[in-house]
Amino acid sequence: YTTLFRSNNAGIMPVAGFEEESAASIARQLDINLHAVLIGTQEAVKRMRPRGHGHIVNVASAAGKGGFPGVVTYCSTKFGVVGLCEALHAELYGSGVDVSCVMPAIVRTELTDGVPEHWMVKTQTPEQVADAIVGALKKPRLDVYVPNSLNALNRVMALVPRRGQSWFLRATKADRLLA
Repeated sequence: YTTLFRSNNAGIMPVAGFEEESAASIARQLDINLHAVLIGTQEAVKRMRPRGHGHIVNVASAAGKGGFPGVVTYCSTKFGVVGLCEALHAELYGSGVDVSCVMPAIVRTELTDGVPEHWMVKTQTPEQVADAIVGALKKPRLDVYVPNSLNALNRVMALVPRRGQSWFLRATKADRLLA
């Protein structure tokens, strides 16, 4: 039998201070970055669950695990995709349908034009993200970080109180990476 596979990969990332961002920009990001993923995922579940197998892969962002100034709405939409994957993973437990949430940091595409290199997070290529997706299809897992080193970093940061996390991001200038 053939495993059914569905991937949702969409996103726009206007950069602006939250108070200056237009309502139209917020609505467009919600529509493309979150609403479309919800609808696409729902359609995949409707087809896969009755068959008892399949794999849904949603591409979110590392920004879905931590907020960044200048891209508040983008981060909010990607937090939504991460939450969708976590909740759906629990809902589909035992159904034969796997869910993976791919969370790349900086990928060299038009979306990240102008984002500088940062010593802490190595820039990835679209091919490296594709390889991570293929890896998740071969060995299903919910959280797929690109690069994989973000997995360890996020685990360590989760042990640090919020104030310490914020200090670390400011001290390393990682908080300004997307702005």
